[in-house]
Amino acid sequence: MKKLLRIVMITILILAVDLYGKLLVSQYILTPSQSKQENKIVKKKKQVNEDSSDTVLNMIGGDSENLLAKWGEPSRIEPSAYGYEWWVYNQDLAQYVQFGVAERKVVTAYVAGEQVKVPPYYINEKYEDVYKKNPLSHEVSLKRGKNSYQFELSDTEVMEQPLVPVEDGWAQLYFDHFTHELVGVRYMDDETLLRQRPYQLVYSGELLAEQPLTPDKMKQIENGNMQQIFDLTNIIRSRHNLPLLAWDQQTADVAIGHSKDMKDNNYFSHDSPTLGTLGDRLQRGKVGFQLAGENIAAQHSDGVAALQGWLNSEGHRKNLLNEQFTGLGVGVYDKFYTQNFIRK
Repeated sequence: MKKLLRIVMITILILAVDLYGKLLVSQYILTPSQSKQENKIVKKKKQVNEDSSDTVLNMIGGDSENLLAKWGEPSRIEPSAYGYEWWVYNQDLAQYVQFGVAERKVVTAYVAGEQVKVPPYYINEKYEDVYKKNPLSHEVSLKRGKNSYQFELSDTEVMEQPLVPVEDGWAQLYFDHFTHELVGVRYMDDETLLRQRPYQLVYSGELLAEQPLTPDKMKQIENGNMQQIFDLTNIIRSRHNLPLLAWDQQTADVAIGHSKDMKDNNYFSHDSPTLGTLGDRLQRGKVGFQLAGENIAAQHSDGVAALQGWLNSEGHRKNLLNEQFTGLGVGVYDKFYTQNFIRK
């Protein structure tokens, strides 16, 4: 009886989650003629991983020398806003992974490549099958010294990005809202989770202080987020058997300008009070196009989180999966994100 009720609850949640919107995301498309379960507390405990010597999770807590020995030199190294550098391995989209390294120690990782091992799960696994392995919770708690923390997840978050304890840390499981398949896994140690705070947090004690960022460092972080969003967009398209997009720098410059304009002028819209519509901005940037579309987002922790929000929103998803687009420019300014898609 309990199993039946649980299955019914999962089904209800899958249907009901359509009623929820995404935080500050919007979508836009134009052509040249056109002028946005059972509720319980989970406490951290270790889980045994299959074949752990050959998994990304096994890297968490290890040193960067071991990472180099097992994975080789990364394609790019990009700073983050949370004290670690992303080592990006994008030579093969099916093997795509990012490792976060702080002080020569691997503290986080993000896996999007469907051939990368993430046991006991696997990329493209159905939500229902993941739930059978490890029931997912609305409340997750951890302790650090005298400090106690409890993350509180909404129904939508439990369905789309639940948090589960794993060996030496945590796994944030990213699901496609429409296919209910696992599309990415983010591993984090305790400190990284507490720095990012991806869910509502109730705590007793002290929070970790935010690390100040210089303008130059912020610029590097923004550039890194832009490149990661570009890579992950093409991973999504390849998974749906769509042609990959080419990076378009002129279009990216327009996207960067729009993200900066939204931040500087305190608004969130496709239409700029001073620079006009997407078509106006592309024309001003001397970008010729037959078809163009735009996704915008704000206040996500990084580019990975912003892209996941777009993927799980019907309108933005249409842009991500539009087979007519051939080019993409991404613009990030602070925590404002813009994707401009084009076909020239």
